[in-house]
Amino acid sequence: MTDNLNRKLAAIMFADIVSYSRLMGSNEGEALKLLEDFENISAEIVKEYEGVIIKKNGDQIFCEFTSAINAVDASLKIQKELSKYNDSRPKDFKLEVRIGIHIGDVVKREDGDIHGDGVNVAARIQPLASPGGICVSGAVSDALSSHPDYDVISKGEQELKNILQKHSIFQVKTGHETIEPLKYADSDTEIKYFKYIIGIIAVIIAIIFIGYNGSWWIKKPPELPVSKIELNAEKTRIFIPYIGSRNELLTILNQEFAISRIIEEFGRGDENPIDYKIIPLSDDEIKELNDELITRVKTSFFPENIIYTSEDVEKSYAKIAQIPPNFTTFPTMVEGFILEDSLKEKIFKPFNGFVADTLSKIMNQIDNNEYTNQLLIALNIFKIEPTIGNIEIVGAGEIIFRKVYDIKRNNTTNKVEKSVKTSSTMEGIHASNNRLIPDIIALINMMIQRFSYDEFIAKIESVKDVKVFIEKSKINPEKIITATRWKTNGAFEGYSKI
Repeated sequence: MTDNLNRKLAAIMFADIVSYSRLMGSNEGEALKLLEDFENISAEIVKEYEGVIIKKNGDQIFCEFTSAINAVDASLKIQKELSKYNDSRPKDFKLEVRIGIHIGDVVKREDGDIHGDGVNVAARIQPLASPGGICVSGAVSDALSSHPDYDVISKGEQELKNILQKHSIFQVKTGHETIEPLKYADSDTEIKYFKYIIGIIAVIIAIIFIGYNGSWWIKKPPELPVSKIELNAEKTRIFIPYIGSRNELLTILNQEFAISRIIEEFGRGDENPIDYKIIPLSDDEIKELNDELITRVKTSFFPENIIYTSEDVEKSYAKIAQIPPNFTTFPTMVEGFILEDSLKEKIFKPFNGFVADTLSKIMNQIDNNEYTNQLLIALNIFKIEPTIGNIEIVGAGEIIFRKVYDIKRNNTTNKVEKSVKTSSTMEGIHASNNRLIPDIIALINMMIQRFSYDEFIAKIESVKDVKVFIEKSKINPEKIITATRWKTNGAFEGYSKI
């Protein structure tokens, strides 16, 4: 099983541009120039210190070095050169990066990619660094301990996301940090004094808490909202678990009514449907599309949102020793609308009639923070030959959005309570090859905007002069489901089901 694997100990470095999404939103051309300059500066330095750039993911580079010293020296030089580069940059458009380094066991595959605990830990350490700074693991700090030239500061033990063990984290001072690191106690006397103060505070809090529950002298406060920031839930989780060409959907799209609808909307109107054919993407085309799309999604939506891909699906199921879901077996809404009841019942039976529930469970398996908003988009993409107008690509995106709101703490149970609304929809995709990825990015952004805001159902009660009186409905808005219906008579209709 390990014949094709090369297992070794390596120093792994991740470097990521700070606030790149903001820069892209402000000036896309200038941001892309920053990214190019970052890659050029880093590439020369990594090579100088006998490192290799394994992968470039959007605004992030992932490198391997033969030693921790080389990785740290390269990182220090990168931060130094970027500081010089920024001297001539506008204040609000500087090229700042965070760098994380770890030594760990990695597995190098035949395609040159690297996986393993060493990679995962290094990726989680990187966000802990200050802009212009470097954070390293305890293993790297140990390697530096015999070299007094490095200025290393302990940041204590830290919990790293999706890493079981806590890790001791250290900051290697570069002199170019935008935010100074916190100073931690570094002597037994300071630590004992710190614990003493904490003990006193704990006693005071306990006395107040007892008095509060006994209603001695403090009146119970009303239930107060809980911020999503307190729950580490302020960032929307975006899931793109599948990009492919499902055979059952391909059969439907090749029916005359479906091609006629595309001709009607995008063609001249005199084309003959039998002259056109919908074909699936090849495996290579799917991989190329997936890689480019994920890079663009991370560039557009990270770090304001957290992005999960098919790789994260595989990792999360590997942790619980289960086979990851096969998304090619997941029926689409199109099939639910068009297929005969007997066939529909058969393909939807493994999902208890509703695929969205299964997709929601997959999202929660990958990220189990129950207070975050979640957006999932699963894409089935096909080619149409010959093109109709400028349309070269057709397909559909199955979308689920979970919105968590009205979060508050129950004073009686001391539990955090919340309201949840889940919406599901399908969006058709019609694009040229050049517009496919920008259109998907726009679709994701539109879905976030559409479902993130509060909704209510109402009707106009009466109109008097210039005043309109609206009656709010008592129907539960959490039950709203939006969908797109495909009719077998050749016409399409969109509707919202309430």
